[in-house]
Amino acid sequence: MIRLQSFLYFLLTTCLIAKAQQPFVQYHTSEVYKAASLHNHYIKPDLQGTLYIANNEGVMRYDGAEWNMLTVPNKDYIESMAPDSHGNIYVGCESELGFFKKDSTGTFRYHSFKLQIPERYRNKSIRLIMVYKDIVFFHNPEFVIRYEDEKLDIIDIDNWGFLKIQEEFYLIKEDGSMMLYRNKKFEQQESFEELKNIQVQWMTDYEANSVLILDTLQQLWTFDISPGAKQRLKAFPNELLSYYKTTYFEQVRTLDNGILAIASPDEIVFMNKKGKIMYTINAESIGSYVKTSTFFKDPQHNLWLSSEDALIQIIASSPLTYFDKQNGLKGVVLALGKTDSNLYVGTGQGVFYKENPTTFTPILGKVTYNFLNTQGKLYAANFNGVYEIKGKKAIQVVDHRPVYVLCEINNNPDQVLMGTDSGIWLLKKEKVGRWKKQRIAGFDENIHSLFHDKQGYFWVSHEQRGVYRLRLDKEMSEVSSVSLYDTHHGLPSHLNNRIYQLLNGSVIATTTDGIYRYNTVKDRFEPDKKTQDALGKNFCIYSIAENSEGDLYFWGAQPQQYETAGVLKKQNDGTYKAIYTPFNKIAISIGDLGIDVNAPILIAGPEDVLIGNKLRVLHYNPIQKTFYNDSIHTFIRHIWARDSILYPDQQKHTRPQIPYSNNSMKFDFMCSFYEDAEKTEYQHKLSGFENRWSAWTKSKEATYTNIPGGDYTFLVRAKNEYGVISKPAAYIFSIQFPWYQKWWAYILYFLFLTACVWMITFYYTRQIQLQKTFLKKKVNEKTADLQIKNQEILNKNEEISMQAETLEKLNLTKDKIFSIISHDLRGPVHQVQEILLLLESNLITEQEFKRLVPDLKESIRYTVGLTDNLLQWARGQMEGMQVRPSVFDIHEIIDENFRLFKPLATRKEITLTNILETSIPVFADKDMIKLVIRNLINNAIKFTGKHGEVTIGAEPCEKSVLAYVTDTGMGIAKNDILKILGKEGFTTFGTSGEKGVGLGLKLCQEFIEINSGSLYIESELGKGSKFSFTIPTRR
Repeated sequence: MIRLQSFLYFLLTTCLIAKAQQPFVQYHTSEVYKAASLHNHYIKPDLQGTLYIANNEGVMRYDGAEWNMLTVPNKDYIESMAPDSHGNIYVGCESELGFFKKDSTGTFRYHSFKLQIPERYRNKSIRLIMVYKDIVFFHNPEFVIRYEDEKLDIIDIDNWGFLKIQEEFYLIKEDGSMMLYRNKKFEQQESFEELKNIQVQWMTDYEANSVLILDTLQQLWTFDISPGAKQRLKAFPNELLSYYKTTYFEQVRTLDNGILAIASPDEIVFMNKKGKIMYTINAESIGSYVKTSTFFKDPQHNLWLSSEDALIQIIASSPLTYFDKQNGLKGVVLALGKTDSNLYVGTGQGVFYKENPTTFTPILGKVTYNFLNTQGKLYAANFNGVYEIKGKKAIQVVDHRPVYVLCEINNNPDQVLMGTDSGIWLLKKEKVGRWKKQRIAGFDENIHSLFHDKQGYFWVSHEQRGVYRLRLDKEMSEVSSVSLYDTHHGLPSHLNNRIYQLLNGSVIATTTDGIYRYNTVKDRFEPDKKTQDALGKNFCIYSIAENSEGDLYFWGAQPQQYETAGVLKKQNDGTYKAIYTPFNKIAISIGDLGIDVNAPILIAGPEDVLIGNKLRVLHYNPIQKTFYNDSIHTFIRHIWARDSILYPDQQKHTRPQIPYSNNSMKFDFMCSFYEDAEKTEYQHKLSGFENRWSAWTKSKEATYTNIPGGDYTFLVRAKNEYGVISKPAAYIFSIQFPWYQKWWAYILYFLFLTACVWMITFYYTRQIQLQKTFLKKKVNEKTADLQIKNQEILNKNEEISMQAETLEKLNLTKDKIFSIISHDLRGPVHQVQEILLLLESNLITEQEFKRLVPDLKESIRYTVGLTDNLLQWARGQMEGMQVRPSVFDIHEIIDENFRLFKPLATRKEITLTNILETSIPVFADKDMIKLVIRNLINNAIKFTGKHGEVTIGAEPCEKSVLAYVTDTGMGIAKNDILKILGKEGFTTFGTSGEKGVGLGLKLCQEFIEINSGSLYIESELGKGSKFSFTIPTRR
């Protein structure tokens, strides 16, 4: 009869030992989960990875850090349990049926179906619950309850249970036929007559459209359920009955990597699809019997079960297993050997023979250092000599103490070299079963590794000196030449060097910096770039072995980090890819490098790579399917805002608004990857508060204090021992701003600040006024005194009197200039006013006004020029001619004014030319020089008639630049030139009647002189003028 039940799932934290080739196993004892130790029935995970275990006392919940118990009313005995995709946990009891569901605070609440079920179906045990596409099915041998869309339906049918095959869901009827669930109902499939010929003990999904059957006679069958299949039932050949004649197996599971797990109360056997037993776990090794009802395959492709006092996780997904003392091995592993069908391990306590898939038997005592497989025979290098290994026997062929290594000689099957603590010996086959030994002179070093290369040399590695290359004479009686290779010959160190020969004949050395290759031309060792590119710098290789594809398996270490195994996978282009992931489970943290670490490697077949690792032998299956790239999940368990707890489940509905008084946050998180959970590391950041992720640590908590007001997202992710990083789990929340950061607080701040500024301004203004009054009084007093003293000084100082006369003359000049300005400015303005009045009174026509426009423009231009010069002169008089010299390009100013006056010159039909084409730096007040050039160009155009020419230029002189403006205009009389240079006021009319401003040349002269320059005028009446001036080029 088929017994279909759900399985067990749980987290375990330490290795468990089994008496067989062992998978890595973890367990969790009842002392930790604190529940009924003998009664665990089902283990299942939810989508988040949290584990739920049906126990006599209720449903145990474990999220990787904390245990909780969910109890039903009256603490009824739970017979079945299953979670759905929404986090609800459905349970079946002896007298109760219902589910647990989280409320808004994240607390599980129980909801009963009992009152919704007709009375005759109540108090019926529910032995199995399965969830299929969010539809919940409850199994009783007499009926099935379906729960969908919050409605219960009862189907009366005798059945044995449910079965999922691929993506299909089946009901197994009592007669062995199957019904497929489709279109919301079970549809009868064709009858399987073949099943009537066997008594089914257990059935499970196997491959597409087929199931695996274990019958009551312990035979395995495959059964094809695809429509129209010709031969449905086929025997599954295996070794089960060969080794287990009295053990009664109850269940079988197909793991995702193709391995089959067959369970009995006494033992669990793992075999491959060829039926070959790979490893076992027995009840003796776990200290109690195995509860096969809890046999369960989890989402991480591992197997779970329950023993008498523990929940156990078997790491069946890993291609790594191992042998140790539970398999009969004793001592540190030093050598590995194999014949066609037998495996041997040499340790510090002898030679151990693998008698069957589960046990090693000792066949030779004392330390065994090495094996040699030659001519189909296996020899052991032992402390007491050389032994030939035949099956379970070890026959001594040479008596010598000690023997470290054996080396076959190319093309000479009857001779072998023997390495000892004091040199090399030649062994010759003398008669059946015995060998004759002969000392080879000329080399007395301690020898632990030795091989004969294709060029006839013998290579020896020394644990402290380096590598030796030896040449023997023809009689093999003496070493004829010795070469030592150390740091002077390319090796990175004189320590940890071991010598090997690859299948292609290359000689390599494993060193503290990876693999070095012997260069026969240069006679030295060089780094092997292809392997070093894969390994990286400073990776120490202790031992190595090559398979037929050229892959290199190794045991090595990264100083101050870890020691582990790995494989250099050879690529199609000849390069290598370093693979460490499968071996991360066995990696150990180290400090400095060990010296002469023993880690023998044996490639025993395509599926068998053996690595000696201290007291155990690791077995690696390179072709086994692995799942290292599967995603893992991280979730946030608890959140605290100071002393207030928040509920991550509320995140689905709203963004929590946390008061500023609770602005210290603590987050508690966990990853649902339970394999070696203690190695899982976490990384977190608070987006909006920090930009970078934290360092990877094993801490499952994060605390932030004094978080400012604003919007934040807490992110956390996990990294398991295989380097897989989960997607970040997120919690979005807001910290409310404190009252002093609210909008109305900023308005109060502004008003307060304004009042403070007003008060401070008022205070300082009043102080200034008081000080001003005081100073005015003092000034008046001092003025009176100064007037008296000044009169005395004027009477006594003739020079001061002359200065006063000069000032008086200047004042007269000012009055005269202002009189001229007043007269000149009043005329143009009055003219504009009169024209505008005539236009306003309609006393002139529009055509007459247009005729007056040119005169009006000229008057305005005249007024503008007068005003500009007047302002410049007035500012100079009032501010004392403030000069602000700087270095600038005079070409830029000349070009600017050239373009400014070009239209005016064109209107007067005058040719205006700028002959300066290069930059000339000068040092002067830029604005003053600009006004000078503008006035000179304006005057030149003003006093030049039609078809005349005005030229602008500049040329460097010694320590200065000479700028000039020449014209072919009216010219200036000599006495007028003297007036200009004598700083007298001078004005006249231009060629088109333009009136001169009068101040222009006077202002030019003052600006030139105040900038340390000089003004020059050259002119001839009727021919034209040249105005030039100098300005310095540097300070």
